[in-house]
Amino acid sequence: MSGVEAAYVVESYLLKNHYHRSLAEFRIEAAPDLSSLKSAPAYVRTVTNILDECIALRVEQREYLQQKASMEKLVEGMQELLASYQAGLLLPRSPSCRPPTTIACAPRQLFNNHG
Repeated sequence: MSGVEAAYVVESYLLKNHYHRSLAEFRIEAAPDLSSLKSAPAYVRTVTNILDECIALRVEQREYLQQKASMEKLVEGMQELLASYQAGLLLPRSPSCRPPTTIACAPRQLFNNHG
């Protein structure tokens, strides 16, 4: 935002909110910027718009930082899990690697030749 645009925004704000003494003083102090302004700049945001944008950006930043922290914890946990696995502290647990829960007995006829 240029100085001229800032001067226009401040002047508009003071005028809109009936700050007549402040407006008069501001017009004296900002005369160089305001004198070069013949009409409203092509795209000028109001003070309210600027503050709303600032608040929205802070909310976005907070959400981003929360998501980033969450992802960092997830990655850290995965790295710890992988390191433990590589160190042999964790054994794979697939259904085919489980020890049997019962011992199967062979039929008696295999051990008894008498039939």
